[in-house]
Amino acid sequence: MPYSSATSGGEVPVHTLDDVLGAAAGPARWTLRFDVEAYFGGPGAAFFPEAVVVFAVCPGQRYHVPLLLAPYGYTTYRGS
Repeated sequence: MPYSSATSGGEVPVHTLDDVLGAAAGPARWTLRFDVEAYFGGPGAAFFPEAVVVFAVCPGQRYHVPLLLAPYGYTTYRGS
C-alpha cells in the first residue's frame, strides 16, 4: 500500500501513515525518510540532508511520529 500509482481516472491515491500501518498483518519494522535538504531549501541548506527514522509497529496500535527539525540537527519520538 505505501507505493501508489494513478487510477484509471488519473487520480493518485493518498495514503496516510495510519492507512499504511493499519494494513500491517503482524509486528513489523518501518522506515520513514524525510528529505530535510529540500525542506530547508536545497543542496547545502542543512547539515543532515536526510532524516531516517526506523521504528517497530504492532497491529491495532496508532502511531504519531513527530520530527523536529533544525538546520544542524533533528529529533523524533513516539507521540501521543
